Amino acid sequence: MNKTLMSMIAGALIPMASGFAMAAPSVQATQAAPVAQIDVFEPFVGVSTLEAPGIVKAVNQARRSVTVTDPQLHNEATFDIDPNGGNLAQIKRGSKVRLLMAREVILGLAKGSAGQTKISLPGNSESTLALIQSINHSSGVVVLQKADGSATRIKGRDPLKMASLQPGMQLILVPAPKVSVSVELAQ
Repeated sequence: MNKTLMSMIAGALIPMASGFAMAAPSVQATQAAPVAQIDVFEPFVGVSTLEAPGIVKAVNQARRSVTVTDPQLHNEATFDIDPNGGNLAQIKRGSKVRLLMAREVILGLAKGSAGQTKISLPGNSESTLALIQSINHSSGVVVLQKADGSATRIKGRDPLKMASLQPGMQLILVPAPKVSVSVELAQ
C-alpha cells in the first residue's frame, strides 16, 4: 500500500480520513484540543469507511490476520480481521481482496441552545472540529472539512437526526477507539 494510504490505515485509520482534500475552503475550521470532556449538542452516530485493494501474501487463521501487498506499489501491511470480518478459509495466498475498514463516529453541533439535547463525552486525541461542506439529507452522507483542509465523508445512521444540518455549520467529531476490519475476495 502506498505510504499515504498506509498512514490513513495504520495511524489515522479512519479517524475521518477519506483521502481527498477540498480546494480553497471558504470557511476556516479549527482543531479542537483534546479535553477530558466534550459537550456535544444534538448528537448522532455516523460511520466513516475506507476501502483498499490488496493481494494476499499470507493468512494466519489462528490470529485472524491477513498480510496484503498493494497491487501498484507492492508495499505490504498486516491487518487483524474482526471475528465477523470475513471467511478467512476462502482467502488464500495470491488472492485479490478488498479490505474494508469502518469506524463509528459520534458527531454533534459544537454550540447549542436551551432545549437542545446535550451529551458529554470523553475526548480523545482524535476529537476534532469540522465544517459541513455538503450534506445529502436523503442518504445521510455529510462531507466535512477538517482543520488541516482535508475532507471526510461520514454516513449518519439516522438521517432524520441530521435534518437541521446545513453547509457551514461546525460539528464536533469524536471517533470510537476501535476500527473494524473485514476482508473479502475482490470481484
